[in-house]
Amino acid sequence: MAHILRVNLENLRWRGVRSQTALYDLISRRIPARERTYLLMDEVQAVEDWELAVAAFAEEFDVDIYLTGSHASILPQDTGLFPQGFAEIPVLPLSFKEFQSFFPFPEEIGLMQRFDVYLQFGGMPSLSEHPFDETKSMEVLDGTYSSALMQDVLAQNRMSDNALLRELVRLLADTMGEVQSMNALSKQLARREGAKLKLPAMRTVESYAGALVAAGIFSQVPVYDIRGKKPFQRLAKHYITDLGHRALLLGVRGMTKSVLEQVVYFELLRLGVQVSAGRVYEKDVDFIARWGEETLYIQVAESMSDQAARKRALEPLRSIPDQHMKWVLTLDKENADTEDGIRISNLLDFLMDE
Repeated sequence: MAHILRVNLENLRWRGVRSQTALYDLISRRIPARERTYLLMDEVQAVEDWELAVAAFAEEFDVDIYLTGSHASILPQDTGLFPQGFAEIPVLPLSFKEFQSFFPFPEEIGLMQRFDVYLQFGGMPSLSEHPFDETKSMEVLDGTYSSALMQDVLAQNRMSDNALLRELVRLLADTMGEVQSMNALSKQLARREGAKLKLPAMRTVESYAGALVAAGIFSQVPVYDIRGKKPFQRLAKHYITDLGHRALLLGVRGMTKSVLEQVVYFELLRLGVQVSAGRVYEKDVDFIARWGEETLYIQVAESMSDQAARKRALEPLRSIPDQHMKWVLTLDKENADTEDGIRISNLLDFLMDE
């Protein structure tokens, strides 16, 4: 018989457990002698030197250990402290396909309409308690966003300028998917209407952006020089992790290329591939997906119904001087095709594919 032991170390009940020895004493007394135990510890990073206690549990007891946390600091700086067999499993908001199983869509609501709802509300599972209720959903999203900002950014980092942090969040959400340097972000912050900010130091902006990425509020995508075959040192793209939080921050703005890119980017992460952005001859390639020896270049387009839009989508891929696979994902149904060796597919078909 298996035994399940769950401890949430942010709970007031365990507020005194803040050292490795206290954690070891708490858990070891509760592990049965002759039963397999599934040990679930939430927010374990609240305990100093928790890695040593976890290593002891793995060595001394018959346990499967699951550690959860909302911040990148759950990962030890010295991974050698971990016993073999541990693996990180990132948890992301619901995919579009998963979203449909959480929300009771009437049968007459088509796939495109469902996708519109997904882009508006995002993929937080807790929203299923208030299906399609915008007011209550935004209240839930405000709670999850505020909690992440307070507990996982401000509480984990020494930040003296809360106004700068909050304005940076809005700027990154507003410019989602743009290739930018930290210096460019710094200048944009100083120019933002109503922000009343002095020009922040580039290192400060870099530190604050790094904290937002570590907290899981944003994801940072490196930009790769396709011709030079090396990453750019100072360029990156940022995508907010949940589109519902973007709607909370900026208001519902409907479908844009950057929103579609966000959906594709996180779907690629769910597939387990390594993702970067690319640049070739000053043209931006939305994504480069790599797995094993394979490379796939991906461009995202809302539509390719006119020649100008078609050229914008295809031109960067045509400029790539290698023979790896190239793919355009678009919302168009009727334009699925192959052109100049570039595959053109419907984005929703990609998201719904098994």
